[in-house]
Formats: sequence, structure tokens, C-alpha cells
Amino acid sequence: MAAAASGYMYWTDWGEMPRIERAGMDGTTRNIIVDSDIYWPNGLTIDLEEQKLYWADAKLSFIHRANLDGSFR
Repeated sequence: MAAAASGYMYWTDWGEMPRIERAGMDGTTRNIIVDSDIYWPNGLTIDLEEQKLYWADAKLSFIHRANLDGSFR
């Protein structure tokens, strides 16, 4: 799943090392922004007004949020 905000694209990965990542729209500055206490991240969305990233975790059955850089979960 991917989304775009503020010049970044965001996506999730559920493999052996589940995480949420972001990168510049040209593919540069790729970073893992969430990689702890996350199992099956899906349902990624962005609230541009509040500058928040929201996602659902299908294994844990919860919705969580963080700042767009992954801080303040």
C-alpha cells in the first residue's frame, strides 16, 4: 500500500521484518519510519491537515498513528 504527502511516498511491508517506510517522490532519502510493535500493517492513510500517518494492523486489530516522520506514536 502506498500514499503520498509533502513530497514523500509512504508504504508498508509485512514480510519477516514488518515496517512502514517513506522516500522522496524520486526514490531518494528512503527511510524506515516505523519498525517496532508492528506486525501486519495495512490500511495506510495520511491526514495532511494534522500531519499524521494512520495505519491498521490486521494481526493486532488496532489503528495507530504517528507523525509523518514516524515520531510520536
